[in-house]
Amino acid sequence: AQFVMASHSGSHVYTDIWRKVGNGPYTSLARALGGSDTDGLTSEHPPTGGSAWYEQAKPTMALDEPNVPKGTVITYKVYVGLWSGSTVTMGSHRNNNNNGNSPEHFVLEEVASGPCTAGGAAVPCVGRNVMPIGSYVQTVSKWQNAEYDISVPSYNSDINNFRPTNHIIEVIPKLDNSKILVHTQLVMAAHSGSHNYVDIWRKIGDDGEYTSLARALGGSEADGLVSEHPAGGQSARYEQLRQVLALDDPQVAAGTKLTYKVYVGLWTGSTVTFGGHRNGNQNGNAPEFFLAREVVGQADDVLAPLPAAELPSGAIVQTVSRWQNDIYDVSVPSYGNNIDNFRGTTMEVSITTSLANSKIFVQSMFVMAPHSGSHVYVDIFRKIGNGAYESLSRKGASDADGMLSEHPQSNSNGWYERPYTPYAVDSPQVAAGTVVTYKIYVGLWSGSTVTFGSHRSTNYNGRSPEHFVVQEVVA
Repeated sequence: AQFVMASHSGSHVYTDIWRKVGNGPYTSLARALGGSDTDGLTSEHPPTGGSAWYEQAKPTMALDEPNVPKGTVITYKVYVGLWSGSTVTMGSHRNNNNNGNSPEHFVLEEVASGPCTAGGAAVPCVGRNVMPIGSYVQTVSKWQNAEYDISVPSYNSDINNFRPTNHIIEVIPKLDNSKILVHTQLVMAAHSGSHNYVDIWRKIGDDGEYTSLARALGGSEADGLVSEHPAGGQSARYEQLRQVLALDDPQVAAGTKLTYKVYVGLWTGSTVTFGGHRNGNQNGNAPEFFLAREVVGQADDVLAPLPAAELPSGAIVQTVSRWQNDIYDVSVPSYGNNIDNFRGTTMEVSITTSLANSKIFVQSMFVMAPHSGSHVYVDIFRKIGNGAYESLSRKGASDADGMLSEHPQSNSNGWYERPYTPYAVDSPQVAAGTVVTYKIYVGLWSGSTVTFGSHRSTNYNGRSPEHFVVQEVVA
């Protein structure tokens, strides 16, 4: 789920996804999957001395296991909670200010598990080695609900000063040279008021060493996959949500064990509390979630791939990705409720459709730093062929202010670098063989500059790579 919300309370803010099977009651996925004492799937708390947040982006994800027979209707709903009871404004800025109006978006995927059947009888499954390049052939996930402190030295631009967490997942590829799409969700609280970094490190086999995916895929100067710095005038954060995405290309043979682990870093050495509120406060206890999906990386040496047109609706038939590690400023005029005042970045990716009328699942991850203390907008624009770029958020709602909108707290001076992970399922309705290009656009309520890829004011201590993953989905 992707949405923005604004809590009118200055304490813990919780989000969860609840599930209803058939006509039954709604039950919490956090409690069902993450642990009986969890405080929702995500929890966040404003910094010390901070006022309540205005609107903030809240991406929330889970891989559910309802264990129901086919044909069962399953309904998912976003729930919210507050430590100190008050009001939550969904979809926009609080206090009836609609300048941060962003659409809510749910993406649901059914993942096959267990033996293949037809008419109730077991039948051979389609071989993984004949699936199209870019399609999923394996999904592995892990939930844990641990809270602990990690002592982290000062970073000093040395990736070896990052420290490992207990957040780990293993996957054994079924095919040679598969890619692995790794996605993680967690909360953490840095006890330092400067840059904090999150990365995913990979180990090949049992005897290999962990190496940084940010450095391997995003560039030799990357400071982790995501970096964040508290806003000017604020102290260190309490617990905060982190979602991190990477399409890895380990280039290993089938049967090779791959292990992925979350690492954290701090510009100014201190402590990181993982899984909850800092200083031993258990009121922000949210589970850690890891998802690893094997993506076909090459065609079989003997067998021809299954035609994409023969796969069922919703199947992934192509995956395209792009990494870049650029730092630059974008001059952005005042928004004035005019989407044409958004400005394009250099972060773009193209995909050529293999089927007619496919849907395109677009995922992105980057850091940016607005030099303005008001509303910050992020959108994904789409171009068909040589046509003009158009806002995807406006496809979902004609008055949307971008895919995501955020506003700093009233007592801050504007954010330094912050991570963003906008996504969308697009329906371009084009013929097979059409090139569709996606680009990140940014906007500001009060015109100013946005630094993309790092800390503002030409401070490169928060340099994180930009990443796009685009997948074609059978309509």
